[in-house]
Amino acid sequence: MNTDSTAVKLSIEQVAQLSGVGIIDLRGLVDHGVLSPAMPDGEPWSFSLDCVMTLQRADHLRRDLALDDHGFALAMMLLGQIEGLEEELGARNPGLRSADFGPMFPVIPDPDRSWNHVQPK
Repeated sequence: MNTDSTAVKLSIEQVAQLSGVGIIDLRGLVDHGVLSPAMPDGEPWSFSLDCVMTLQRADHLRRDLALDDHGFALAMMLLGQIEGLEEELGARNPGLRSADFGPMFPVIPDPDRSWNHVQPK
């Protein structure tokens, strides 16, 4: 089944539940123009499924980097720009897959964790 994630519409409550971001924070992001409902003048607001993953990534950064509200909003804007650039690059180069762009969050080894558990043969 091929689902167009922009066609799926979610309520603000559903977005909050799926993303883990509180409704108050979501309203703040809309008020600051970082997050756009499908019909901004309409009530109740509805959002595309795409915004859930962006919110999850930004919330991950907020928690890991202890971002304040402004840092969270900036992370949302930058992630949105990255996703837009990836879409544009994919449209210009149809043979590329999103996996070819590299991971959004590369794995960084934890210096406190021992990686010596694998013994060479």
